[in-house]
Amino acid sequence: MLNKRNLVVPGLIVIGLLAAASLLASGAGGGSSSTDPEGVPWRTDVEAARAEAAETGRPLFLDFTADWCPPCREMERDTWPDAEVRDLLAGRFTPVKVDIDAQPAVAAAFGVQAIPTLVVVNPERAERRRTGYVGPEELADWLRDQAPSPALEAADASQAADAQG
Repeated sequence: MLNKRNLVVPGLIVIGLLAAASLLASGAGGGSSSTDPEGVPWRTDVEAARAEAAETGRPLFLDFTADWCPPCREMERDTWPDAEVRDLLAGRFTPVKVDIDAQPAVAAAFGVQAIPTLVVVNPERAERRRTGYVGPEELADWLRDQAPSPALEAADASQAADAQG
């Protein structure tokens, strides 16, 4: 005689596995989509992002990361969802997330030795970088220094012209 209890547990396991497979197939498992739960409009194609940055005049912002990196996970939890960080990245940069395991040649080309590493490449191709965990307030300050607001730059230029004229 079959015991109903012996059928319930394996049945629940099968249902759970099917649900997980469905989520992974639909992309909800965190694939390479640029629509990130953090809200940052991450790109994953460095060359396409480089072209976009050149076209817009915005600096390229690269976040070198890996799934197995604890400080990277902390930044995903604490730093990237921060509204100010998200707005700065979306408004002043062309942000790219680079998984060093999936794109080791890109990491090597940028000389990445540790993660997380953040690299800003301005339109003149000069690089600035930070390595290690960076909290939201500290990163927001650093981002503002790397790419001042266009409105502030225009105001500074206007003040300089007034001072000379």
